[in-house]
Amino acid sequence: MKTKYYLFLTTLFIVMIFALGCAPQQQKPATPSIEKTSPSEIKQTRDDFGCFSSSCSSIPDPYGKQQCEDWKAGKQVQWPPDCSMMQYGPCIKLCETEKKANPQPTGGSSGQNYTQQPAQQPQQQLTGIPKEDPGAENVYIYFTDFKHNRIIRIEDMIGRGWISFGTSGSGVNQFNNPNHFFVQPDGHIYIADTLNHRIVRIDDMTGKGWVSYGSQGMRSVGHFQNPSSVLLDKQGRIYVVDDGNCRIVRMDDMNGAGWIEYGRGGGDRCGQPATEQGELNGPKDIAFDSQGRIYISDDFDQRIVRINDLTGAGWVTYGTKGTGVGQFLQPQSITLDVQDRIYVSDEDKTTQGGYIVRMDDMSGKGWITFPPANPDPRIRLPHDIKLTASGHIYIANTRNNGIARMDDMSGKWWISYAPCGECSQGTDPHQLEAPKGIFIIEKK
Repeated sequence: MKTKYYLFLTTLFIVMIFALGCAPQQQKPATPSIEKTSPSEIKQTRDDFGCFSSSCSSIPDPYGKQQCEDWKAGKQVQWPPDCSMMQYGPCIKLCETEKKANPQPTGGSSGQNYTQQPAQQPQQQLTGIPKEDPGAENVYIYFTDFKHNRIIRIEDMIGRGWISFGTSGSGVNQFNNPNHFFVQPDGHIYIADTLNHRIVRIDDMTGKGWVSYGSQGMRSVGHFQNPSSVLLDKQGRIYVVDDGNCRIVRMDDMNGAGWIEYGRGGGDRCGQPATEQGELNGPKDIAFDSQGRIYISDDFDQRIVRINDLTGAGWVTYGTKGTGVGQFLQPQSITLDVQDRIYVSDEDKTTQGGYIVRMDDMSGKGWITFPPANPDPRIRLPHDIKLTASGHIYIANTRNNGIARMDDMSGKWWISYAPCGECSQGTDPHQLEAPKGIFIIEKK
């Protein structure tokens, strides 16, 4: 009887175990779903190290703009194989950080094939002579070698066709700190010979046809005080920026005929801050727009000025002191492109750097700078700038003892010609020391 009882219990136990094993399992609580992060939330938690501006639309280079948009949208960005190609320090850091965290193959959302670009992109050197200049234009590049008191002409950024003219002194074929200058299409050259207090005209780079006009003096006909720039209008009249006398002078020819002037110092005293219309405080350069209006860089008042003509009609100013939008430190050169956009070179003596500034008009609309942040080793005391019809920007890069060229305000295809930027004075016949003026003639 006991045996049958134990057998019954054993069988019951086995059946219960089997039943429990086959019974439906109680479902575990569902794991809370993880909400996807929107692109706007992504960009709030990611650090671009200051590479991109607040608005991607302000980036002129289409590939840089696409990189900015892709990065801010949380998309995969096509970075170059060499992050130094990004050129701007914060962008180099961002590129290196992103590539380390997310290795990627060539190609990408931006559509740019970076694998082909390095073979064409000029060497990004600060001094020396590039091995090649694949972006060379059909031009003559003129510039003044300020401290060596000469004018130089080359045909590209490797120095092809080098020729120089001038020595130190105050006589014929001599200069004392030549500054901004103007070259006519036929090759005639007009130079502001600053510390000789005169302007000079020569027929060509041989010095043929030398003629000078002016001597040192204060605010009288035929006298200049440190003239800084010279420019010809469409009628062939000569405009001189008489820096030390705080005025603009116009004359019909190199004999001083038709002399007319505009401008005065603050309170009629040059060197004093300007407070009224018609007052200038250290004018450095002038330019014309398509309507013939006159633009003046007013150095010590940290602004630019526009007038309709030398009567002073249409007087308008733009700029204040500072390093932000709409501000200048020491505006030097001023020029306009075919769209009448205004370009200004702004030196920063404190950092030995500076900016190239572009704006659409005298309201400051479309303000953009190169480099995006100061200082930048590529731009050091940019004293003069000139443009070609294609929009390429040439820079007299004074503190780097060279000249530079870039395709546009993004710095694309930046290239420098600085044969002996760090050499001791006189150790190289092609050495440049503090080039100040630059001018471009496009060959026909």
